[in-house]
Amino acid sequence: MSTRPVLAALALAVAATGCGGHRGGQTTVTVDCQRQLRVGAAVYTSPGYTDRPATPLGTAEEARCHDTGQDARGSVFTDASPTVATFAFPGYPAAEVLGVRSRDGEYAVFVAVSAGIAESERIYAELTDDPPAAGQR
Repeated sequence: MSTRPVLAALALAVAATGCGGHRGGQTTVTVDCQRQLRVGAAVYTSPGYTDRPATPLGTAEEARCHDTGQDARGSVFTDASPTVATFAFPGYPAAEVLGVRSRDGEYAVFVAVSAGIAESERIYAELTDDPPAAGQR
């Protein structure tokens, strides 16, 4: 059995759903946006949500999503970036982790990009597990 028809069908499917297109002489590009915050020079990215309690902290700029068009850049901070209220999670330094309340009462967790992927995953895992008993973090 030849794999050419399968490969051709796969290539057609990828082309039909790809990240770019050609319309009227212009190339349209799409990119993914990460939900990001900025406080001063520190940038934070959100791996997800938690229902852990948090306390009011301050504000941060929220990145806007520029995900389509000829100059698609993904998540960017602009002069028009909205400001959002931030929250701190007990036991975690705000320089490393912030929260933003969602409409359903949970918090979007934001971890400083400078912490690295492994540390971000560890922190998020801790914040999404059941809270430890008092004094057992």
